Amino acid sequence: MAFLIPFLALLAFNYVFSHRFKGLSSFELIAICSIGMVAANMQGEWLSGYFLGVVTAPIYFASTQNMWDERLWPYFSEWNVLTDRAAATGFYEGLPPGAPFPWDAWIALFPGWVLFLGAVFLANFCVVILLRKQWMEH
Repeated sequence: MAFLIPFLALLAFNYVFSHRFKGLSSFELIAICSIGMVAANMQGEWLSGYFLGVVTAPIYFASTQNMWDERLWPYFSEWNVLTDRAAATGFYEGLPPGAPFPWDAWIALFPGWVLFLGAVFLANFCVVILLRKQWMEH
């Protein structure tokens, strides 16, 4: 929705004013659409609300009652979730005054997630490419 409503407004604006002024071409609309689709995936709400929670929750909320350390952790790799309990506690509760930031725990996640999210963005761009011809001709 972050991109859909502004893009529909742009299409309506382009349609209404194209008879008076030179409107945007199909190629320009496709460029705007592809850039917008990729940018919509990178919005801050998703990163701070969901992604960081997914990365940190399995270790922080693990307890003897839910047995996540036995039932859930065997299915995770070190590249996709935080494995340092102190770093996860620092994320949710804040670091003690004067404590250094646990860069090692967070940097270990970076390469795997960059590759995964890069593949998602590439797939999104490929969908735009597949739909381009149909959109331009009709």
